[in-house]
Amino acid sequence: MNIYVAGGLELIDVARKLITFLAAVPGITITYDWTQHGSVQGLGPGRYREVATREAQGVLDADLVIAIPGGKGTHVEMGIAIGRGIPIMLLDPNSLLWKTDLTRDCVFHFHPLVSRIEVDALQDFQGFLDLLTALVTVPVRADFKG
Repeated sequence: MNIYVAGGLELIDVARKLITFLAAVPGITITYDWTQHGSVQGLGPGRYREVATREAQGVLDADLVIAIPGGKGTHVEMGIAIGRGIPIMLLDPNSLLWKTDLTRDCVFHFHPLVSRIEVDALQDFQGFLDLLTALVTVPVRADFKG
């Protein structure tokens, strides 16, 4: 299974931990690891273009996108996935989205391809893998022509 992990820089440590764990699971390939370069702010249009292209391709190459709360970039990645019919598991570490700030909700968090999952700082990786296994059975629209 090919997986892209989307997320914001404010939770890069959580994303790194998740990517490291998933990459060690037999049969899982991380399509692109943006945490290796972190922020590219101030590096100019050429670097922005390169990273945007690699991150978008990482989403397109994925069978599943796992999204950790983030900003505009995370939502663009979710939009690419939805547009291509790729299921998304939207994680909520420590209830950042649903118990503390409901104003951060986005209508696309409720799209049929998005599964919203509350997790406690992603500490329970076996429980997470069980959820991931269950999500793989989520059907993609039969009429999708991506």
